[in-house]
Amino acid sequence: MEGVTLRLLARNNEILGEAVTDADGRADFDPGLARGTDGLAPAAILARRGEEDFVFLDMTRAGFDLSDRGVTGRPAPGPLDIYAWTERGIYRAGETVHASALVRSPASDAEDDLPLTFIFRRPDGVEARRVVSDGARLGGHAVELAVPENAMRGTWRLTIHADPDKPALAEEMFLVEDFVPDRTEITLASADDRIPVGGVTDVSVDGRYLYGAPASGLSLDGQLTVAPTRKWQAFPGYVFGLDDEEDVETMRVPLAGLPLTDQDGKAVFRVALDSAPATTRLLSAEVSVRMREAGGRAVERALDLEIEPEGAMIGIRPEFGGGRVEEGGTANFRVIAADPEGRRIGMEGLKWSLLRIDRHYQWYRDGGSWNYEAITTTSLVQEGIVDAQADSEPQIGVSVDWGRYRLEVESPEPGGPITSAAFDSGWYVEASSTETPDGLEVALDRETYAVGDTARLQISPRFAGEVLVTVGSESLLETFTASVPESGANIDIPVTGEFGAGAM
Repeated sequence: MEGVTLRLLARNNEILGEAVTDADGRADFDPGLARGTDGLAPAAILARRGEEDFVFLDMTRAGFDLSDRGVTGRPAPGPLDIYAWTERGIYRAGETVHASALVRSPASDAEDDLPLTFIFRRPDGVEARRVVSDGARLGGHAVELAVPENAMRGTWRLTIHADPDKPALAEEMFLVEDFVPDRTEITLASADDRIPVGGVTDVSVDGRYLYGAPASGLSLDGQLTVAPTRKWQAFPGYVFGLDDEEDVETMRVPLAGLPLTDQDGKAVFRVALDSAPATTRLLSAEVSVRMREAGGRAVERALDLEIEPEGAMIGIRPEFGGGRVEEGGTANFRVIAADPEGRRIGMEGLKWSLLRIDRHYQWYRDGGSWNYEAITTTSLVQEGIVDAQADSEPQIGVSVDWGRYRLEVESPEPGGPITSAAFDSGWYVEASSTETPDGLEVALDRETYAVGDTARLQISPRFAGEVLVTVGSESLLETFTASVPESGANIDIPVTGEFGAGAM
C-alpha cells in the first residue's frame, strides 16, 4: 500500500519520526529512534491514509497475544539448549538421585565434549554437592547423587552450568520426603443404592491393615458431594435435562461426628440428604470417607449413590455418534419418560422444537483495551408433538443443513420436565470448536471424494472479508481467494487427478 503516512510515537506522546510507504508498501525509520528510554521509548506506530483509514500498532505489547491458546511455550534458548530431568520427582533419604541432561545447539545438533557442572542444593539453599560431567557422546550427561540418611526434607534444586560462575542453563527440582506406601485399606457400602431428597441411608465402613489385621480404633472423616448429571444408569444412551443449563453449583457437605472403627475395623454412620441444588438434570451423590492411621496418614475411598428425582423425567437418545450428523442428513432421536423410581411411563403431548444456534460477538472497551463477549442466539427451525410410550420409544427425525442445533423436548404441563440435546451438522475441522472472534468455522459436505467430484466448502465467518484457501497435497498446492459475507458462503473446489490420491 503506497503513500501511507507513518508516525513513530514515544511514551510521552512526542513524535519521534515520520515516514511514507513506497510502492512496495515499505517505510524505514532511523534505528536510533527505537533506542530511546523512559519517556522517549517507542510506544506506538500510527498509520494514516488521508481521511480514509487510520490504524495503530502498540509496540509495548507482543505482536500476537497467544495466551488464551495454550502455546506460551518456554523461553528461547541461548547458545546452548539443555534438557534436564530426574527419573523420579520424589526420593526417600538414603536413595540415589539419577540426573540426566541432553545438550543441543539452537539448531538441535548435539554438542559433544562439553563439560557440565551439576550443582545440588538443599531446601535451605546451601550447596550439598557439585558434580562435573565430562561431556559424553551425543551431548548426553548422567550423574548420581546419593541422598544421605540425614538429608534435609523438602524441595531440592538441581542447576546445570557450563560455567559455574555464570547463570544456570537448566534447572530441575525434586523432593526428599519420608513417604511410605499405604498400610491400610477401606471398603464402603450403603444400605440403599439410591436415596430421595430429604431421605437418609446408612453407610458402612470396613477397614483393615494390608497385612490382614482389622484397623480398629481409627478415626474417620468424610464429605457428601451432590452434583448434577445427565446420565441415568437405568437408561443407557439417554440424556436428561437441559444441556446448556448454567449456574448449577456442586454442593459439598462435611460429614461430622463420624465414629471410630470398632475392634473389627468396622463402623456405620448415617448420611442424610436434606437439600439439593435446583436443576432440570438428574443428581448424583458421592460419599467420600477418609480413615486416618495413628500417625495421621489417611486413606480415602468414595461411594457413588443415585439421587431419586423429585418428579418425572424426559430422556433423549441420539441415534448417531459423536454429536454430529452429515450435512443434509437426518438427525434421529428416541424419546422416553420415566418416573422417579426409574420405571418407563407414558407421557402424551410432549412438545419438541429444533433450534438453530448462532454465535456472534459483542465488542466493548474495558479500561484501556478492547474485550469481547459471545452472544448466542437461537432460531426455531421445526417443531412438533410426540407421545412418549411406556412400552415403545417414539422417534423424532429432523433434516438439517450445516450448522449447530439443539433439540428440546418438554412437557405440556407448566413447570414440567424438559430435556435438550445439542449436535452439529457437517464435517467440521478443529477450528470449529474455537470460541474466539478470530476463529473461522469451516465444513465440507462429505468425508471423502473421488476424482472429478466437487468438494463444497462451507465457511461461516465472524465478519465479512476475503478468505485465502489452499488445497492440494504436499507435492502440489493450489491457492485462491474468495469474498465471504458475514452470513457465510459456499466455495466449490474441483477435485482433480493432479493432486493424486490420499488426504488433501
